[in-house]
Amino acid sequence: NITVKLSSNSKSYFNGGNLLIGTTTDNGSKLQVNGAATFTSSVTSKGGDAKFIANNISGASINQDFVFQRNDNTKFSLGLDGNDSFNVYDSNTNPKLTIASSGASTFASSVTATVLKSTLGVQVNANGSGNDPYGTVSVTQPGNTSNYSYYGLTRAGSIGAGIGITNANQMWFGTASSGGATSTL
Repeated sequence: NITVKLSSNSKSYFNGGNLLIGTTTDNGSKLQVNGAATFTSSVTSKGGDAKFIANNISGASINQDFVFQRNDNTKFSLGLDGNDSFNVYDSNTNPKLTIASSGASTFASSVTATVLKSTLGVQVNANGSGNDPYGTVSVTQPGNTSNYSYYGLTRAGSIGAGIGITNANQMWFGTASSGGATSTL
């Protein structure tokens, strides 16, 4: 019954107790590492419900729990922010997708999807405008913009027409550009 065996050319064993690296405080885990660990291959976890637990310290503004790199350069990361919202960050830790604990999602850029579904409605708040409390599907622009609060109708990637609101609060139909309304109501 071998308790500890270290070998340079065969299997090594640590049986009977927990292995602590970088600490003397035992948290009850079979392996506890206090500090960074690097793996040059994959890590496999089998059994149990939670395969990975990221236990973040409260108050941290950005926690990058998973970092995705190519050639040692960070491309994206996943983690929690200071409000406990889940985020997908770019390489500069700017949030590109935020999901609040309520389920509300915010995209930092345009969204390209075959199907975008929401049971709560869809809002687009452009150029720093606030929320629109009136529509379940809405596009909101600040009041200082002219005819850009619109739904653009495209064909082959080019905007051919649009529906919007002029700066005089009139509905317009026509080309989707400032002053390009062919008809207003």
